[in-house]
Amino acid sequence: MKLIIKITAFALCVIGFMLVLPLAVIKLSPAHFVTGFIMLLFFAVYPVMSAVLGALAGSDIKKLWWMPIVLALCFPLLFSLALFEMVWALYIYSVIYLLAGVFFMAVTALIVKFIVMIGRQRNEK
Repeated sequence: MKLIIKITAFALCVIGFMLVLPLAVIKLSPAHFVTGFIMLLFFAVYPVMSAVLGALAGSDIKKLWWMPIVLALCFPLLFSLALFEMVWALYIYSVIYLLAGVFFMAVTALIVKFIVMIGRQRNEK
């Protein structure tokens, strides 16, 4: 995947999942379902998105190391825009998503390095 495609996918994912999805949940779902859907976002959708974007960054860690950091910084800001108020507790979730993104970025980078190392060993034989 080219670098510009990865960066574009990252930007669309962050804007879509952090701003548009909470706005859609708040505006389109019934009032008694909003809290459940928001908790589903916090505990299911956003950790998975953090892991996927961390893995995407780990595929080219020298150029994309900043992706988990930007994701963690954008989360409280964009989600607060969706809620129309600043919620300071979102920074706790932001740190958790940062740690998950960095973990999956490191694991992916190690896997890529291992695959490259095995490929070099096979080519030497």
